Amino acid sequence: MGVIKDLVSTFVGDRLIEVMKSGTDILAEELCHMANNKILEYLCVEYERNYKTKTILHRSEPIELEKFYQALYIRKVSQQWGRRSMFEETSRISTEKIESLFQNGNCITIIGTAGSGKSTLVKYLFVNAIKCNYKIPIKIELRYLNNYCGSLLAYIKDEIIKFSEIATSERVVDRLLNSGQFVIFFDGYDEISSSKKEEVTRDICKITKKYNKNAYVLTSRPFVSVDWLENFTNFYVCDLSDTEITTFVRKQFNDSEQELADRIIETINDENSNTYKSFLSNPLLLSMFIITYQTDSNIPQKRSDYYNQVFNTLFSVHDTSSKLGYVREKKTGLTKENFVDLLKRFSFRSFFSHNYTFSVSYFETEIQGIKKDLNLTFVIEDLLADLEVAIGILTQEGIDITYPHRSLQEYFAALFVTSLTYGNKLKVYKHLYKVFNNAILNNRGSLNDNINFFSLLSEMDRISFYKHLIIPVLNETKQRIQSLNGIDAIVAFMSLKEIVFLFNDKVREDFYNEHNRYNQVFDNYLNEIHKDKAKKIVQKEIDDARMKLANNDVLPFLRGYNFNNVINEIENEINNSEQIDSAFINDLF
Repeated sequence: MGVIKDLVSTFVGDRLIEVMKSGTDILAEELCHMANNKILEYLCVEYERNYKTKTILHRSEPIELEKFYQALYIRKVSQQWGRRSMFEETSRISTEKIESLFQNGNCITIIGTAGSGKSTLVKYLFVNAIKCNYKIPIKIELRYLNNYCGSLLAYIKDEIIKFSEIATSERVVDRLLNSGQFVIFFDGYDEISSSKKEEVTRDICKITKKYNKNAYVLTSRPFVSVDWLENFTNFYVCDLSDTEITTFVRKQFNDSEQELADRIIETINDENSNTYKSFLSNPLLLSMFIITYQTDSNIPQKRSDYYNQVFNTLFSVHDTSSKLGYVREKKTGLTKENFVDLLKRFSFRSFFSHNYTFSVSYFETEIQGIKKDLNLTFVIEDLLADLEVAIGILTQEGIDITYPHRSLQEYFAALFVTSLTYGNKLKVYKHLYKVFNNAILNNRGSLNDNINFFSLLSEMDRISFYKHLIIPVLNETKQRIQSLNGIDAIVAFMSLKEIVFLFNDKVREDFYNEHNRYNQVFDNYLNEIHKDKAKKIVQKEIDDARMKLANNDVLPFLRGYNFNNVINEIENEINNSEQIDSAFINDLF
């Protein structure tokens, strides 16, 4: 801790004292020194928390970032349309130095799919801001706002600045935030509940405008309307390149384990693995492959198979570097099936309650009910120890309990749905149907809040998913699309884009061809605005361009879109599957 304090002390120095003493409203010198010193204390604690972290590969204790972290690359995307374009390799921007991210403005979004490494990147950038003497970092994990009654600004003031005793008065807080000396991380925009999202989004815009000298980084999964935030430049996290995959694998092993790293890299580079490179270019899925390699060196074809394979490995083997055959004792004495049943139910309850980080009391309350439902006997403290230590499927840091990655929660929640009886499954799909309709037709939330869950469910329960969710949603959309107008049409179009990858290849390809055409149309509208104006585009002009796009292109497309053809394609896929199963059974009986 002494080395950390020396580093942070050098960084902070008397950084804020002159700022707070300047102006007509001069603060007492001792108050300025106190605030400066409290920031020093806050940063020492937060630096330690972010510099060392647990990962799905390093679960037993926090490990220093520099020992395993592979710097990610990001790509700038169209700020106005929020699409992921095709870029040349040279357009990839390294995140190795935080100051290089703010070349075109002081507000950026970093958008990435499940497992792309966003949260670890925020930890790295937090540390890097101090090491590079950039700005004073403050991190806000947005999921905590789901159970917070006040505004985002009140949360920053009361739960971070005042709670950490950095400042005790509104005057000092405002002077600090107006100084421009901070880089503020809003982590996990996609984890905000739909009931809070509009309010938090409005607050983010207010804060970035009021305290516009600071730098801001907001992270999110894609397609949650984050790419439409005012003043923010949008970036997507790039997939790992072949070279980066190799470097990533090597960094996860110490010098004595490089022979194992070589074997993993050889397997990944085998020509038979090319089909799965899209999986292995995702840091989380690559980590999962590393975990399972010693017990199964095959690369699963489906993401859901990855999660199943990972859990089986975690249950049987204590650590990827452990000797094969070692099995850690389970205090509860529960079977693997018992653990799966518990995790399915707990994940389903917590996921659909928008709880991604759990207090001990929340965990105990939920498990107590599940324990009774399943008629199991165990001590809850022993269960938590088994899940955290013996298996490594949960992680406890301070007062928080989390999954090593949220996608594991989504996997077990989807697995629970697949195991339900027909009647109960219909109840779940009825709820999911409302989620789809609200996103597509009522502009409430986004499917991509839960798109990884939907993707897993479509793999694991495909026929039910098609029958009870996709076909009813498409039929409803087809009927109501005629009444849509203006921006609502764009919302419907973008929401359809989010779910179309769940369909078969032909339907997906046809839709994306149209989607890419509209990207170009919208870019052309923006270029027209640029032609006659030397000034920066204002929001009204962007909104006018969107409206023009909606009326001239999107609405005609939606009203002419052959929903019946898509539904027929899906129904044919269902019928073919059922006929194959029927023929197989009839042949036997």
